[in-house]
Amino acid sequence: ALEGTVNVSDVFLAPGYRFGDNVYRLMFSIMTGIKFYEYPELVQTDEAFEIQLRAESLFTTSFLATFEYYFDRKSAFTLSLYQNQVWEDTDFWVDGRAAYGFSIGFITSLY
Repeated sequence: ALEGTVNVSDVFLAPGYRFGDNVYRLMFSIMTGIKFYEYPELVQTDEAFEIQLRAESLFTTSFLATFEYYFDRKSAFTLSLYQNQVWEDTDFWVDGRAAYGFSIGFITSLY
């Protein structure tokens, strides 16, 4: 079996909506974009085997929901939940499966 690293980068257009008060806020965003990925592939030539890097791209969507807790006027702790969906059955993405995740963060204004 050929083993290697898969490099994945997503580029999104992400309109969203934020609402709440001065302490608690929610933000929702629906994103569409392109997933760029590359991975090693074993190719047989006339006299040898070569490992080549194969690059592909495909359409993807994502949904993001974030809870923000502002402890002063410009700074907040965040908790985000997201879902990323690939709609095409290809390579590593089969049966329309989605990836789910979360992040915990801190946001602030520089000025």
